[in-house]
Amino acid sequence: MFPRPILLSISYACLVFSMFLLSDVPGGNEINKIVGFIFFIIFLFHIRGRRFVVTAEHICLLLWCGYGLFISLFARDSQVAFLKSLTIIQLAVLSVLITNSIMWFSSVRYAAYLFVMAGISSFLIMYTPLAELYHVQHSFVLMSRVAGTFRDTNMFGIVMVQVLFMAMFLFAIEKKMWLKLSLLGVAVIPCLGVYQSGSRAAVLCMAILLLIFVSWSFRVYDIKKPKRLIFFVLCVMIMIVIGFVVISENPDIVRRYTILYDVLSAGGDVAKETTGHSLKGRKWMMEFALELVYKYPFGVGLDNFSIHSPTGGFAHSNYFEILADTGIFGFLLFYACYLILFVRVFRLSSVVATVVEKRMLLCFPLVLMLLDVAMVNYYSKALWISFSIIVADVILLKEHNRICSI
Repeated sequence: MFPRPILLSISYACLVFSMFLLSDVPGGNEINKIVGFIFFIIFLFHIRGRRFVVTAEHICLLLWCGYGLFISLFARDSQVAFLKSLTIIQLAVLSVLITNSIMWFSSVRYAAYLFVMAGISSFLIMYTPLAELYHVQHSFVLMSRVAGTFRDTNMFGIVMVQVLFMAMFLFAIEKKMWLKLSLLGVAVIPCLGVYQSGSRAAVLCMAILLLIFVSWSFRVYDIKKPKRLIFFVLCVMIMIVIGFVVISENPDIVRRYTILYDVLSAGGDVAKETTGHSLKGRKWMMEFALELVYKYPFGVGLDNFSIHSPTGGFAHSNYFEILADTGIFGFLLFYACYLILFVRVFRLSSVVATVVEKRMLLCFPLVLMLLDVAMVNYYSKALWISFSIIVADVILLKEHNRICSI
C-alpha cells in the first residue's frame, strides 16, 4: 500500500481551478500550461510502483484524436485543424492522467467537490472586483447574460449543468445528513448560473436532469415513501421560483426564454432570420452539416466546419459538428466513449454501488449527450474533467467488487 499522494492532490486542485478560472483571462492559457506541466511532473514522480490504467473510453478518445490529426492533413485549413487536434490530444492525455490521479488518492468525493467548488467560483467571481478581468474578454457578448469566467454564455450554461449534476451525484453518495443539506443549498448556485446564462439548451437540460434523471435516481415516484416525493416537489418549486425571480429582472433573457416557450408550446416558427443567435439559424447550420457529411464522409477536419460554412459559424450541436469535422467514423469513435461508460456502469454489481449511485452514474453519459444536442463542447476542459471523475469512480467501484469477491 502507498500513502495518499498529497502533493499530487494539491496540484490537481490547482489544475482544476486554473482551468475554470484562468482560461479566458489575458495570459490565463500560459498559466494553465505551467500548472498542467507541474501536474504532469508530479504525476510522473508518483507513478513508480502504482497501477496505471488507460480505459476503453480513453482509448476510443485517443483514437478519435489520432483520426482527427490524420484528416487534418487533407483539411481546407490544415493549420487550424492540426492545432485543434493537438489541443484535443492534450485534453485526452490530461483526462487519462486525472483519472489515474483520482484512483491513486482513492477519493472521488475530493475530485467531485473540487469540481463543484471551481464551478461555483466561476459564477460568484462575477460579483467581485475581479469581474473586470473577464469583461474585457466578453466585450462582444451581451453583458445582460452571465458568462462567468468563460468566453461564451452558452458554454457557461452547459458547464453549470455539469456542476449541478456533480452536486447531485455527491448528494447521492454522501451519508451524513448535514452534508446532504449543504449540497442542496449549494445546488442553488449552479441553477442560478444556468438561468442567468440565458442558454435555452442549458435550461432544458437542467429541467430534464432534475425532473427525470434525479427523480428516477432517487425513486421519488415510490408512493410508499410520500415524504421523499413531497421533499422533491418542494425543492423543484423553490428552484422554479428562484429562476422566475432572476429571469424576470433581465429583459434580454426573458425574450430568449419566451421564444423557446412559444416554440415548445405552439410549434410555430418564431425564430428570427439571423443565424447563430436564433433557432432557425441553428437548424440551418445542422442541415448544412449533413450536406458536408454527404460531400466529405471522412470529415472536413477539426474546427473546419466554420471554414466551409457561408456564415463562418459553428454547427451549434456537438453531434453535427463532430459528424461534419471527423465524418461518420470519427462520430462513432467519439460517442463510443459515452456508450462504453454507460455499459460499464450498467454492469456494476449492486454489492458495490447503491441503487441511487448506480442510477446517477447511468445518467451521466445521458446528460452529456443531452448537452451535446445544442452546444459544441468537445474541446471543453470542464467536460473532460467531469468525465474523468466519473470514469475513476466506476473503476474504483469495480476494483472494490473484485477485492470483495476474492
